[in-house]
Amino acid sequence: MPSRVDGLGDLRRSAASSQNVRAVPTTANGGKRSECRSEAVSTETRRSGRTGWQFQRYCRDLPGLCADALMAAAPPAYKPVLSRAFTSGRKLDRQNAHSRTVDDDFDRLGFGLWEAVGSLGARFPARRRRLDQLNAWRNAVAHQDFRRLASDPLTVGTRADLSTVRCWRRALDQLAEGIDRAVHRTLTSIVGSTPW
Repeated sequence: MPSRVDGLGDLRRSAASSQNVRAVPTTANGGKRSECRSEAVSTETRRSGRTGWQFQRYCRDLPGLCADALMAAAPPAYKPVLSRAFTSGRKLDRQNAHSRTVDDDFDRLGFGLWEAVGSLGARFPARRRRLDQLNAWRNAVAHQDFRRLASDPLTVGTRADLSTVRCWRRALDQLAEGIDRAVHRTLTSIVGSTPW
């Protein structure tokens, strides 16, 4: 159905062109598909997808390094079996890096990631929440469906503006540092020497 331009449509389009944003159709009447309006999605919001992708790549590569460290300490006969067990069917190979998929992929290595990261400080649960917020927004932008954001308790009251995207970036940087420290500590205790 063609988009309906209400009184704010022209203002949104001019704001979008002046702030380097693009217009994305969303529903205007509480989720019903009969009428549409334009909602601006900033360049920073699209960049948040890139931030999420970089974090996902980090989280996908780190379990492989962990598996290598564990297999190096194992008897040679066990290495093919361990390699398959540690790397086949990883969720991060086919899903976004939200807290459940990251935890599931580390769980197969024999330790609870979020418990280990949480022991590093009280701020890490909030950083983990930021990761899930980023992924919710990333999916909304990718699928151009912003309706769920308004009712999801994780994203209610959030906006994908410049300050929020910067906050997500800082949280993911700090979360990656915490994951690295926790994984290093856990592997050192399992293997008996520093893994890298």
